[in-house]
Amino acid sequence: MNPAPSASSKIYVWDASSTIGSVNGYGAYQTLTYSGGTFSVTPGSGIYGAPYNQNPNYIESSQAFLVGGNASSYNINFAETIKSSGSSTGYLLTPAGILQDLKANLYTVASGDTTLMDGAKEDIGSEYCNCLDDDDAYKILNSGENVGFTRDGALLSVERHYSINDKDTFFLTIGNMRLLNYMWQINTDNLDITGLNGLLVDSFANTTTQLDMNGATFINFNVNSTPGSYKANRFNIVFTPATVMAVTFTSVKAFQQNGDIEVEWLAQNEQNLEKYEVQVSADGTNYESAYTVQANNFPVSNYSWLDVNPYQGYNYFRIKSTDLNGKVVYSKVVAVLMPDANATISIYPNPVKNGIINLQMTNQLSGNYGIRLINNLGQVIISKQITHAGGTATKSIQLNKFVAKGIYQLEVTKTDGSIITMDVIE
Repeated sequence: MNPAPSASSKIYVWDASSTIGSVNGYGAYQTLTYSGGTFSVTPGSGIYGAPYNQNPNYIESSQAFLVGGNASSYNINFAETIKSSGSSTGYLLTPAGILQDLKANLYTVASGDTTLMDGAKEDIGSEYCNCLDDDDAYKILNSGENVGFTRDGALLSVERHYSINDKDTFFLTIGNMRLLNYMWQINTDNLDITGLNGLLVDSFANTTTQLDMNGATFINFNVNSTPGSYKANRFNIVFTPATVMAVTFTSVKAFQQNGDIEVEWLAQNEQNLEKYEVQVSADGTNYESAYTVQANNFPVSNYSWLDVNPYQGYNYFRIKSTDLNGKVVYSKVVAVLMPDANATISIYPNPVKNGIINLQMTNQLSGNYGIRLINNLGQVIISKQITHAGGTATKSIQLNKFVAKGIYQLEVTKTDGSIITMDVIE
C-alpha cells in the first residue's frame, strides 16, 4: 500500500529484525519521514537494508505502523486507489532542489565487529524552521540504546532544521548506554556547499573531530563507569566557518600491502601546523602514536606511512594534527582487517566422548559466537551463544543425556556473520 503522504507525514515502524538493536536482535523503532519525493528511514538497516531491501514508500500487507503529528490531531483515510498489487523502486514525486541532511548512527564495537543500535537524522532546508512543529518527528524510546536530537526540550528522531549557519549546533542526545566501546557513523549529504566545517565535539574526552561534509565519518568512543562518559549531552555537532580550521583532511586511506598496511592522507589549508601523528588502535577506542612527521605547511600536502607490524584482526588508524599553539584536530577513523591464515574452528575428539563437544577455536577474533546443533530432521537440539576472548581456546558444549546416538550438524556463526558447519558424531 502506498501511504500517499503529505509533506509533514511521519510513520513509525517497529523493526524486530535481528540486524538492528543488538546482536540478540530485540529490535528498535524506525522513523519514516517524507523528503524529496520519497520516504527516508532513520536509523535504517534492519528490514530496510540488505538482505531485505524493503521499499519505504510502501506499507506491506499486515505490517503494523504508527502515524501522527506533534501538535494536532487528524484523521487518516485509506482510499482504494492507493493500494498496490506490487512494489516500485521509483520516486512518488520528482525531487526538487538539492537535498541536505545529516544522520548520526550509533554502533557497538566488539573486536572490530559493529552492530547498529540506533540513529537520528537532521533534514536541512529553507522550507523548515528552527522550532518544534509538525515537520519534526518525536523519538519513540527503544529498550536498548537511544539516539536523538534535542530541540526545545523535546527528543526527536528526525529534526527538520533551517539552512545551517555559522555557530549552529545540533544537540545530539544519548541514553541507555552500557559500559562498552561504541562508534558514531556521521553521514552527511551536500553539506559541503555551505562553506562551513562540521565538528563533533566530545565534552567528556575533550576532543573535536572534523566531519566529512559530503560523506561518512567514523568516530570511536568508550563508555565507562565515569558519569560524564554516559551523560545525555556528551556530544554536540557544531558548525564553524571553514577558515577557522587550520587544516582540512581531504582524505584518509589505509589498505593492506602484502603483510603490511599503507596509511595515506591528504591535507589542505595547512597554516602554522607543527606535526602530524598516525595513531593506531586494535579495538577502535584506545589509540597510541605510531609515527610522527613534521607538517609541510603547504596549501596541499600528501603524506604516507607503512605499518610493518600490524595487528591480526582489525587495525584502526586516525591522524592527529597539532598546530604551533597546541591546538589538536583528529581526522576520521579508517580500518583494515588483517586476516589470519591459520585461523580454524574444529571439533576434537570426533566422535565425541562423555557427551561433551570440545570446540577448538584457533586464532579466532574475540566476540560472541552463535552455536546450533541440528539433527538429521532439521530440528535444533541446542541453541546458545558463547563468548571468546580471542586467540586460541577450547569451548566445551555439554549434550543432554537424552540426545540419541547419531550424526548431527554443528553450526557456528562467527563474529563477522559467516557460518561454518561441521558433522558431529555422538
